Amino acid sequence: MNYTSVTRYAEEHRIAVCMVSTANVCYMNAPAYGENYYDLVHKEIPELFPANFPISSRPEDSYICG
Repeated sequence: MNYTSVTRYAEEHRIAVCMVSTANVCYMNAPAYGENYYDLVHKEIPELFPANFPISSRPEDSYICG
């Protein structure tokens, strides 16, 4: 986040930002390494965040950027 404007944009547009590090597997499941990043980004985070933070759970209010 250092040296970026992500915090300013989030405050200006009143959005929540979740930044996930997926190492070198490009948001894919990597069973050989025991990591399921696609499942994390596609399934777990969309369930986890609305359950724990006051944000919308509607799919049309969620975006994945990279």
